[in-house]
Amino acid sequence: MKVEYFEVLTTCTSKDYNAKQELYSVFDQHVKTFKTIEEVQTYLKKTYGKCKRKRSYRDTKTGSEHTGYVYCFNSEDISCRRFRHKWRQQDWVEVYRCVSEPVLVTVL
Repeated sequence: MKVEYFEVLTTCTSKDYNAKQELYSVFDQHVKTFKTIEEVQTYLKKTYGKCKRKRSYRDTKTGSEHTGYVYCFNSEDISCRRFRHKWRQQDWVEVYRCVSEPVLVTVL
């Protein structure tokens, strides 16, 4: 019996808000699974709302391929009002349709 589901792969990157640092650093990666594409859309809308979105690409043998989106926004740690830390964040998001089927594995 084959089962179809969707995976959302997210790579979270950031850089300091006020720094002249050009490069973003990866600070988290996670995978979420959903049963339907509608659940994926609801998750993305709830997580990113209307923040700025750019296309992301992967290089292939035949050229570049559009594979997802980069969501760009400003964020801050508000755990302490006296020392607020602000940063710019970019989340690289790709969605994959997966089909799985059971595999029997025996151990010798």
